[in-house]
Amino acid sequence: MRKRVLSILMSVTLVGSMVLAGCGEKKDAATGNSASSGASSASSGASSASSDASSASSGASSSSSGSSSSADKKDMSDIKVAFILPGEYNDGSFNQKGYDAMLYCQENLGVEATYVDRIDTSLQSETLYDYAEQDYDIIVSWGAQMEDDVVDTLAEEFPDTQFVIASGTKANETNVVNIQISGKHLGYGYGYMSAMKSKANKVAFIGAGQGSQAYTDEVGGFIDGAKAYNEDCEVTIMYLNSFNDIDECAQAAELCAEQGCDVMFADVSGAYKGLFDVVTKSEGKILTFGRNADHTKEYPEGCLSYIENDWGIKMADVITNYAENGKWGENVFCGFGSIVSGWTYNFDGEPGWNPALVSEEEVADFQKNVIDMIANGGWDPTFTTEDANPGTY
Repeated sequence: MRKRVLSILMSVTLVGSMVLAGCGEKKDAATGNSASSGASSASSGASSASSDASSASSGASSSSSGSSSSADKKDMSDIKVAFILPGEYNDGSFNQKGYDAMLYCQENLGVEATYVDRIDTSLQSETLYDYAEQDYDIIVSWGAQMEDDVVDTLAEEFPDTQFVIASGTKANETNVVNIQISGKHLGYGYGYMSAMKSKANKVAFIGAGQGSQAYTDEVGGFIDGAKAYNEDCEVTIMYLNSFNDIDECAQAAELCAEQGCDVMFADVSGAYKGLFDVVTKSEGKILTFGRNADHTKEYPEGCLSYIENDWGIKMADVITNYAENGKWGENVFCGFGSIVSGWTYNFDGEPGWNPALVSEEEVADFQKNVIDMIANGGWDPTFTTEDANPGTY
């Protein structure tokens, strides 16, 4: 069990139970929001195999064998795909990656693609049923929030439907595929670089998914990464009640700043804007990691990098495998040293770290002690929810 040196129970609104899905009203699930054929596609540039520290993957995506023969291959134009997004499609964060992935698949594969966004927890089961009953071939649940409904109920009730969970923790062996970014690897990298760049030896992670294994792994990795660089680094963990409450996230960031944290990261959706507003006002005194290329341009004096994780290519791989081999079930992991492409650390639209903040020596250190170490099997713990409780470690 981890040792917490200070329990953080700053307010009921910041620590405690949280909403596991985006807020807002459900849009008409009967029609969804079909992307127009003239819409711009998601940016390409998947995470490529690379030996430098801007890359988190050492391989390319591989397809699993399904149950269909070559005679049963489906035409892309006959495949209907629905993307279910818990947050806003244009949040500049994870939900927008889902929207961009939908556009990418529509334009590059020729499938019929649609989406619905802002699906609150209370509406997710109804929404998933709506699309399954409309005979969509593939239903993509964006995030771990809906995985219990998918794996425990819908997969059995709709055995001919291919379900896909983006960044969840569950799959089955028949018709649920989970494309899972390794939260442990992701968190470890963020934690290690945060500790490396902290002058105060105080860093913070702000999340909104307390209790889910995905968040447990990421938070556990963040703490381990920070402690691996400097065992005396204080790591503050806070959870929000909502993935999309900007004000709540800003309050959490301000509390972390008051405690002396000078490097912060928030893995939330639209709420991230709250943290970004706080750190940019610090004028370089607080460092952070962006959520997209625009953040590195808006805050070059304090943004270390952002993750480029091309979900369009990942989803295209899933759909292609379905078209060629039929439905299947599998947990597909993406991370350091994985056979599935992970991500790249980018700055200003190109692979790499902010050269004004991260030296070549620090990049080499990160490569050796994070990417190579994990890829060679040097770190693979199992985390429990107690390992990721709110507090300062």
